[in-house]
Amino acid sequence: MRKVQDFKLASGDDVKLIEKDDYRYIHDKESGCTITSNRHFGYIQNCYDHLLKEHKIYEKSPCIIHLGTGFGYDLLYADRQLRHNSDEYRIIGVDLSDYHNFRPASDEFNKEVEFHSIDAMKYLLSVKPQDFRVGHLPQRTVVVLIDLFLTGNAPISLVYENSFWKKIIEKIDPDHIVVNRCGGDLTFPVAQGVIGLHTYKKTYNLEFYARSRESR
Repeated sequence: MRKVQDFKLASGDDVKLIEKDDYRYIHDKESGCTITSNRHFGYIQNCYDHLLKEHKIYEKSPCIIHLGTGFGYDLLYADRQLRHNSDEYRIIGVDLSDYHNFRPASDEFNKEVEFHSIDAMKYLLSVKPQDFRVGHLPQRTVVVLIDLFLTGNAPISLVYENSFWKKIIEKIDPDHIVVNRCGGDLTFPVAQGVIGLHTYKKTYNLEFYARSRESR
């Protein structure tokens, strides 16, 4: 049985919450896009395949900061991939909307995941690089996944602002940045002048930036 009800995002946008059997998702009727659901998106698998196989992030006790995490099932996928490869890792999810009623149960995760219901820029302003590399893990690999959408199939305008990228570098200082741009423009024209020496790879809807230590 299919159940449809109105749902308002924290941004004020009106969308639909749709439930059918064990599948639950937020749908933007105007664009036809699924904003978030209780299943991980296909691009998440591609994202972690690249990070694990090409960069072996599991070797340095990775810390994942996912900006725009939705319900949180993409984080559950990350947890399941990392638990088989790393004894020490940390996963952080940030989203403007508070989806606490729709998140995976905490006991589904191997390690406790940190959820923050806050605007992405406000989150960046609240942290510092030492928050992610502390104590016995100063050399851990830090990954930022930019996955910031409201309605439509393109990232929010913030993703294309120079100030946003500067804050990511200043406040997190990540080793890797991954952008899900879906149907939006490339971020490379903005990012290349901010993040320093790096390697760059793009796929159909993802952009991968791997920063050089020499750029710090």
